[in-house]
Amino acid sequence: MGELETSLTKAKEDYKKSLKSAERRVKDLEAKLHKEGRESSETGLLTQRLAQDLEDEREQHQRDLAERDYTIDQTRNKYQGARFS
Repeated sequence: MGELETSLTKAKEDYKKSLKSAERRVKDLEAKLHKEGRESSETGLLTQRLAQDLEDEREQHQRDLAERDYTIDQTRNKYQGARFS
């Protein structure tokens, strides 16, 4: 009977150690998941900012092209008008 009690006590202690280890592992994994979620959010925000910057650059490029075309047309009209005068 004493041997059975000793074995039961040891099994109980092993179970408690295993449980504590599992609890620590769960806490570590939760912390890692939280950190990765935060990093993912930061990456998402950065991606949005970069996309907006790219769109701003596209719009500026289109404005620059339109301005260039307008200047070319004005110059062409000026010299064609002078040529026919």
